[in-house]
Amino acid sequence: MVYGRLFVALAIGLWLALGGEIYLPAAVATLGIVLAGALLLGIAEWRRTRPYRLPDYPISALVADVVVAGLWMIGSATTPRGLAFVLFVVVGALATFRLGARGAALTAGVYLAARSITEVIRVAAGLTSPASQLLGETFITVIALVVLSAVVESFRDEQRRSRRSIARAKVFERAANELSAETDPARILAAIPARVLDLVEAHHATLNVHRAAEFVVVAGAGAGAGIVGLRGPATAGLVGAVVRDRRTVQVADYQDLDDAPAPVTALGLRSAVAIPIVAHGDVAAVLLVARLAIRPFDDDELAALEAFAAHAGTALATSRIIEQARRIEIAGRGVAEATPVEVLERVADEAAGLFNAEFVVSATIDTGLNVVRGIGRAAPLQGAAGAELGPALRELVRTRELVISADYGREYGSRIPAGAVGGQAAVTAGVHAVMIAPIVVNDRVSATVVVGTTDPHR
Repeated sequence: MVYGRLFVALAIGLWLALGGEIYLPAAVATLGIVLAGALLLGIAEWRRTRPYRLPDYPISALVADVVVAGLWMIGSATTPRGLAFVLFVVVGALATFRLGARGAALTAGVYLAARSITEVIRVAAGLTSPASQLLGETFITVIALVVLSAVVESFRDEQRRSRRSIARAKVFERAANELSAETDPARILAAIPARVLDLVEAHHATLNVHRAAEFVVVAGAGAGAGIVGLRGPATAGLVGAVVRDRRTVQVADYQDLDDAPAPVTALGLRSAVAIPIVAHGDVAAVLLVARLAIRPFDDDELAALEAFAAHAGTALATSRIIEQARRIEIAGRGVAEATPVEVLERVADEAAGLFNAEFVVSATIDTGLNVVRGIGRAAPLQGAAGAELGPALRELVRTRELVISADYGREYGSRIPAGAVGGQAAVTAGVHAVMIAPIVVNDRVSATVVVGTTDPHR
């Protein structure tokens, strides 16, 4: 940049030495600005120990360059067929690459002002420019600036996209390191929304964990930090749409949702997107990300969020495994001192939390079905006594092994007798996948725990 200015100063000096036609005060002003710019840039580069590159070229120096082009055009007003407009094309290229459309606008504005003053001088001197020359020079300059502006904006967009990609890669790496090193489930969950706001430009992020028939906000960042602990049905709002469709769902304005939870709507969320987090084939959680203005997320942002959700699914699965191990350890501590009924109650409670199931039953079955605990959609069964065993429980007694069905209604629904209230309740509740575990005492199946889900995708 410094050498370029010295070259321009040399060219101006040669022009004057060779008697080139120019208005002397304008030439002197131009030469002074160029030399002053070279000196100041040289000092600045010496202090920063490295030369300026185009992306960090000082804006003040850029403005001076445009002014120099304007002064030279005015100074050479009386030169026939002057080519000063070419300087504007060159300087405009620099300004446009540095500032984008603003640089092109700056150059165009100074050009029009300098060209107008030039024409006034030419008219006063009786040297009116032909209309074809005036229009031609202006057309060439403007077209060059428009084309450069379009090219540069495209280039700058690619640069911004590249920078965002690099920044997102760093966020992924940092998140992976943090989550893989963490063993506390609460901290694993809390880290997910915080990293989302590093990933995309947004004001709200919450992690909504699926628990039976509802979702619970277990972690939040930004505006979402204030609604941690909020509960809502798994069928409502944007989260409910994700559960139904099992895919990412975006809305232009969250305020337009009729069934959105009121506390979330009150935050003033506008453009929003919800991404499913899948763990072990289940929509274990939903990541809700939103802005406080109507500005939908673009394709790159959606791809980044979905990739992060896939990574978060692994972290969530790890969190579940840790939580399951802790629950099993805690449940096992009190078994020795508990009564059989207390054991069955505890096992049912822990199973509901472990497997996030909507239909959980613990019961003795040595004298018919005697339900000790019914949770979720199995709650109406609690207290049922002496009921007939259904086909799945009879299979359990016969094999004394875990019974698993991917679709309970299709496999057993047509074979359930009228007195098997447990099987009928499962069909009525819409139980899909089910696990039926035997509890064997003295080589005999005396009790069972049933864990089922109504989600057709699990």
